[in-house]
Amino acid sequence: MASAPDIGILLPTRALLLRPEAPRSLEPILTLAESVEAAGYGSVWVGDSLLASPRPEVIVTLAALAARTSSVRIGSGILISSLRHPVHLAHQLATVDLISAGRLIVGIGYSSGTGIWKLEHEIVGIQSQTRQARAREGIEVMRALWADSSATHHGQFFDFTDINLAPKPVQAAGPPIWLHGMRGEKTLRRVAEYADGWINNLPTVEEFSRSWETVHSNGAEMGRDMSNFGACHYSTIRVDPDGAVARKKGRQFMQAYYGGMDPDEIERVECCRYGTPVACAEELSRFVEAGATTLIIRLASDDQREQIDLCSRALLPILEQSRAS
Repeated sequence: MASAPDIGILLPTRALLLRPEAPRSLEPILTLAESVEAAGYGSVWVGDSLLASPRPEVIVTLAALAARTSSVRIGSGILISSLRHPVHLAHQLATVDLISAGRLIVGIGYSSGTGIWKLEHEIVGIQSQTRQARAREGIEVMRALWADSSATHHGQFFDFTDINLAPKPVQAAGPPIWLHGMRGEKTLRRVAEYADGWINNLPTVEEFSRSWETVHSNGAEMGRDMSNFGACHYSTIRVDPDGAVARKKGRQFMQAYYGGMDPDEIERVECCRYGTPVACAEELSRFVEAGATTLIIRLASDDQREQIDLCSRALLPILEQSRAS
């Protein structure tokens, strides 16, 4: 049996802004994180967006979560790093790692180069077609700045000589960087070359397994030690004692979340599982058996506490069975 995964919860920072009334405090998110930690989950995650799907700013939110929790890992799922200068970002992330005493995971994604995602980049003075190259070079910059010695970098987008950025992160090599990627040889090669882990929300176990095998083999070809490489699967779930109720309410939530998008289309492009806690646990266990070392769960519900309670009682023990064995 596969080893027990880290099981994390995506905190509903986006859903906070979908309510009719404007938020007056981040306290509901912070207290929810404390509840997730007390329930025995291993990590909490927050998303990022400037314009496309508004939510509280990710770095500030991570810092608040670091101060309000003590044991869970905290992660960005995912950070659009190309929107930010990597020297500034390295400074921010090192500080968050210090606040959290070394619990930070940096999940990075590239976003889309069209529509409002293109506008997000252009409004901060960045050509969207350069976002992937900027993100890759930015990773090199941040890792150099997090090292003990002063850093020098001469690249396509960033150039500096003999810079010593302080404070350094608590984690010796800096926070692990996990890249989001789904399919395609170029995408999966980038993950294997630049990342410490892989984040995806592929809709089926079969697709996950094929892509993970590709990432793993690419890394081995590059001479990387893949034994500690993170494989993180992100899924949306809705649980209920009545599986039909879970499916109905889960699909309604996702349709509203994505502005009226057809739920069938959503389920074709990302992983959604609606059903009883046991049924959802069995489905997620298949991803663990296929190699997932971390599960990020987004709860398709306005009542997050109810869903966390249901998952804690019936889903979490099933996913953790391998730990006892």
